[in-house]
Amino acid sequence: MPNISVQRVFQSGFDLRLRPRLTNAASHQLGSLLSLLQEMNIGDGPDLRLLKLTGHTYSARDAYAALDSSGDHTDTHGGRVWRTRLPNKVKVFAWLYFKDRLSTRVNLHAKHIVDGEQCERCARHPENRRHVFFGCEQSDALWTAIGMGDVGQMTDDEAWEADTPANLEATLWPFIFLTILWRIWDGRNGYVFRNENFCNRVVLSRVCDDLVTWRKRLPPELGNGLLGWYAHLRDCTSNSSPRPT
Repeated sequence: MPNISVQRVFQSGFDLRLRPRLTNAASHQLGSLLSLLQEMNIGDGPDLRLLKLTGHTYSARDAYAALDSSGDHTDTHGGRVWRTRLPNKVKVFAWLYFKDRLSTRVNLHAKHIVDGEQCERCARHPENRRHVFFGCEQSDALWTAIGMGDVGQMTDDEAWEADTPANLEATLWPFIFLTILWRIWDGRNGYVFRNENFCNRVVLSRVCDDLVTWRKRLPPELGNGLLGWYAHLRDCTSNSSPRPT
């Protein structure tokens, strides 16, 4: 019901508008919310959605700017992520990656959504962010195969500036880096939710497919550099993806 008013939701009950099977964590959060809202009185006027910090109509841009400027720190990675030429879905993923907000087993366990933290791929270590993308045996082997085995030992800031193989276009590294992270996460989810084998050859093949699909997002002068990265990653697999033109 997209046009339902806040007043009507209050009158009919929040639980009628939510999923019928809430997790334990969500049930506790709902109870806390209802307790906080008991003393509120909602009038009959039309709903007006404003951002309290600005007094203007709410927008995701203003909300993000307000969050970024609050506290004693700034988002050192957000600007870099949003400036890449990658699709928005990958940018959102990358932002969550650097914020450590992805649904890893460690994060889900902290929210009481799953019972254990162990990685489902290797069943030997807690599945935190570093383990998913670098520490798990197959992920580590992938970075080694493409000549970037040191990335897993770097801080997030250092990873943006990682040294690439000498014959490859270094300015394209952020574009390539985030694409590989995206496909590792996709491969992990395929293993967990779709019973698919996690295979580095398939992961890199899909990265190459992405480079074909997204090549026109880059300036023409980077075309040859993209071809170099494509050929390098293709040579690390037995992939037969079409060569970008």
